[in-house]
Formats: sequence, C-alpha cells, structure tokens
Amino acid sequence: MAMTEFIFIEQDAPEEEYTPPPYGKPGRILVEVYDLGGEFEYEILDYDGDSGVFWIQEGEGFDWWIKGHLDLPGEGRYLISDISGDYIRGDGWTTDDDVDWYIGLVTRTELDTLV
Repeated sequence: MAMTEFIFIEQDAPEEEYTPPPYGKPGRILVEVYDLGGEFEYEILDYDGDSGVFWIQEGEGFDWWIKGHLDLPGEGRYLISDISGDYIRGDGWTTDDDVDWYIGLVTRTELDTLV
C-alpha cells in the first residue's frame, strides 16, 4: 500500500492593507517658489504624507493645487501649515465629488525639511 506524502508550503504572512490618511488630518507642505519671468514654478521640498496633504498629491497634484488655492507673494521658501480638507461625495449623477481645503498659516522659512 502506498503512503500519501503531504508537502507543506509555507505562505508569507498576509500584507497589511494600506489605509490612506483622512482628509481632515492637518498637515504641512514645504515649498520653494521660483519666479521664471512672471510665471512661478513650485518645487515641493517636503510634506506630511501621513496627513490629508496626501490627497493633494494623489488628486490634483501639488503644482495645480498651489496655483488654485494660494497666492504666494513671490520667490522664496514657504511653510504651509494646518492644511486639512473635507471630502464631499457627489451623487454620481448630477454632482461630482469635491474637496473643500482649509489652510492655516503660510510663512517664509529657511527649513530644508519638515521636522
């Protein structure tokens, strides 16, 4: 009589599913502004990826968002603080999804990274 041989395959532990941060969790963006002859260019130096700011990058992107929500006074480095949002789900037919963004302070800074 033949014996049945069992082979056990070791499985990796299931990966934890990523949960993005809520829109309402306040965050910061550190941005360098360059004036290219009347047109501004933005370089994002750092941001709080574990806050609602995550959704700015995933949605509109930082450049587009800054142009639409801020009026920065010119060249320099700025810290944009206490950014949070309220997500408004549309009905999928007559209204689109939307986000209302709230911005606390915009200050000039010499920081290279967020601490």
